[in-house]
Amino acid sequence: MLICFAQGVQAAQFEVLVLPTGIFSTCSNYFCFPDVSEIIAEDVITNLNEYNSIKAKNLSDIRRELNNNDSLKFETENMLNNFEKTNNFDFKTLKDISQKFNVKSVLLISS
Repeated sequence: MLICFAQGVQAAQFEVLVLPTGIFSTCSNYFCFPDVSEIIAEDVITNLNEYNSIKAKNLSDIRRELNNNDSLKFETENMLNNFEKTNNFDFKTLKDISQKFNVKSVLLISS
């Protein structure tokens, strides 16, 4: 007689920060549209969150955290502006941002 107890295998949760380069752009009236990078980022976040093993924060949560931490906001804004101008990554800042958002990966979306 063979008795086997199978336990469900849980995949590790993969958390990613999807960061559009236009996250700090603002629309002051209803005639303007969000930055293209934000529209694409929203779609990417929605698609990633459909998987059980992947978690991506909503852009509204990211904005809230950035607005509540002035140094993080300043650091992120400078990094994104530098990336937009030079197409160079500031890996130290990306590492700091990932640690402050408690994720291992950052996905930059640029338009």
